[in-house]
Amino acid sequence: MQERTRIPQNTFYLFISEVVNKLLGIVFVGVVARHLGKAGYGELSFVFASVYLLTLFLDFGINTILVREIARNRERAKDFLYNSLFLKSYLALLVIVFLFLFQKFTHLTPPVSSLLYIIGIAVIFTSLSEIFRSSYFIACEMAWMKGSLMVIHRLVELSLTLLFIFLLGGGLIKIGWALLLASLFNLIFSYFSTRRYIFSQRWKGDLSLQKWIIKSSLPLGVGIFFLGIYNRIDTVMLSFMKGDIPVGIYNAAYRLMEVLVFIPASLSGALLPVLSRYFKSSPKKFRTTFLFYLKLAWVISLPLAVIMGFFPSFFIHLIFGKAFQESTGALIILVWTFPLLSLNYLLRDYFISSNRQIMSLYFFSLGAFLNILLNLILIPHWSYRGAAAATLATEFWGSIFLLGAIKLGREKVPLRDTLEKPLVSALGMTTAIHYGMRINEVFSFFAGIIAYILLLLIQETFTSEEWKAIKERIKVWERS
Repeated sequence: MQERTRIPQNTFYLFISEVVNKLLGIVFVGVVARHLGKAGYGELSFVFASVYLLTLFLDFGINTILVREIARNRERAKDFLYNSLFLKSYLALLVIVFLFLFQKFTHLTPPVSSLLYIIGIAVIFTSLSEIFRSSYFIACEMAWMKGSLMVIHRLVELSLTLLFIFLLGGGLIKIGWALLLASLFNLIFSYFSTRRYIFSQRWKGDLSLQKWIIKSSLPLGVGIFFLGIYNRIDTVMLSFMKGDIPVGIYNAAYRLMEVLVFIPASLSGALLPVLSRYFKSSPKKFRTTFLFYLKLAWVISLPLAVIMGFFPSFFIHLIFGKAFQESTGALIILVWTFPLLSLNYLLRDYFISSNRQIMSLYFFSLGAFLNILLNLILIPHWSYRGAAAATLATEFWGSIFLLGAIKLGREKVPLRDTLEKPLVSALGMTTAIHYGMRINEVFSFFAGIIAYILLLLIQETFTSEEWKAIKERIKVWERS
């Protein structure tokens, strides 16, 4: 396969699988939230957030290092995967201890305590499966394999959840068991899918390689620890400060915003292994490829945020029902984090692929402290709206930090040219929708889309070379 077709083809596979995965995820969330109600969904969200924080050590940046190293040296893939599996198994034992201590010191109700352990074990299974389905297949640029495994997992998860709810009268605990069984299936299926490629020899531990993996992933691992605080501490703090109902309201909006993250995630997943190779072989390709995909993520994410920001009630009612009407207040704020998240995904790839993963540590650690501080200040006064504002402010700070770090670096990277024109187009789109509302919502929607596209074209946002690259990528997608 030619070099120029790998990123678009892998992006296509990841994009399609992520679309299907997110649609299935939205069905799952909608069914569960409507079944449990605001308080019950708040309890489930609290458990998910708590488990997420308590299982952060499971990844420790290992998956990202695997992608980078296997992409550069596929002959050693077996050694890296075996020893990473050993490392994650050690870390899983530590997670069990954390779950026990958290349950003891927080005095949770018996159902929530049981759910904590069930979801915790499910997350361990999922983390182990990521070594197989994500690290190896993404590093080898076999995105279709990762995408297929991901969709199969979601289908099994949704099917079991529907079975437990509608046939067995499932509450929180039965929903938890459905997730656990789906995660176990995912681990087994991912293992056997990978084994056909490299798992033919006897397993062999290499202590020196394990130490090297830990040392290399340490900045990312500590960064991921802070990422967990960055992403989920708001739910835990909101639960302790305001209770389960505000948590349910907030997480309904958060999950809708989170659905959109598959776009930068797909771009990032396909881009990281290629950037890692270009950093060693072609600095010019490294820079031009990075800037093109950064611009593409920005161009796609801005109009989606504008649309969801103007029509939040439509999306909330469609997925969660009128019982979650209050979630629109949080969604109006949270949706603007999506363009910033899109930038930050690709900006972090820039540093990781150039062996500067220490920047991720600075990004997540400082962001986590800022997020905690803002939540402490805003949640007591504005409840779930305060949590949403804290998330937006933290993500904005993160974008400024990463863009500033690139700007102050040795490389000449024209960030302003990349980001300015799409932003102007989005402002024009916002104006068109605002005034179009005086006629009706349907007219304003199409007026905004047309205004955005026209402004992109008038400003010549993409160069002739970039248009040529886009056309080539579309042809690759059509062949895919």
